[in-house]
Amino acid sequence: MAKAWKVKGIKPKKSYRRNAKIILPVKVAEVYSHAETIHNPENIKELHNMRISVKRLRYSMEFFYINYGENFIALLKVIEGLQDLLGDIHDCDVIEEFLSKYLQTLEGQEGVETDALGINALRSRYLERRKAKYEKFLAEWAELEKTDFKAQLLDVIKDKRPKLPKSSAKNVVEADEVVYVTGKGAKYHTENCRLVVTQTPIKLEEAKQSYEPCRVCKPPR
Repeated sequence: MAKAWKVKGIKPKKSYRRNAKIILPVKVAEVYSHAETIHNPENIKELHNMRISVKRLRYSMEFFYINYGENFIALLKVIEGLQDLLGDIHDCDVIEEFLSKYLQTLEGQEGVETDALGINALRSRYLERRKAKYEKFLAEWAELEKTDFKAQLLDVIKDKRPKLPKSSAKNVVEADEVVYVTGKGAKYHTENCRLVVTQTPIKLEEAKQSYEPCRVCKPPR
């Protein structure tokens, strides 16, 4: 199994959003480091390593999803789909290897012809299933490449949004916007409020039901 890439610059006492922008791009880069190896169906180890990297990205995205909105969740579902396909391919590889080794144990034995026929038929079924799943995975990956999925994902992770005119910026509030609260405080804050060290992300609409906006950082209302 390929080792997870190290992530530098994590600040545990800083906000979820700040650390998400540090951790998730590394996980994305780790996944795409396997891209050149996936076009050979015989690269069983490489496909397995990609599956592991995709799984790490998925779980990391699930951990940080509270910071983001519907676009992020839609991209997460794409990652989940890739993991499922790669998982199916890996399952077929494991079963095929097991069946092949079992067939080898039957060589030279008498009265095992029926067993061998059955095992060969089952092995052929898994090889066909593996071929279909692999082709589907390649087709979906090619489609993601056409739409520059990687760039879309990184833009959402880094929260790149078009700048609004100053006259309207103060009046615009994203429906899925996140603010931050503390364990005992009665106020909600922006990500970079100087009054807050340890933060917990919460949807703005939820925060407004139980907290008052901070007068120092002046979060959206």
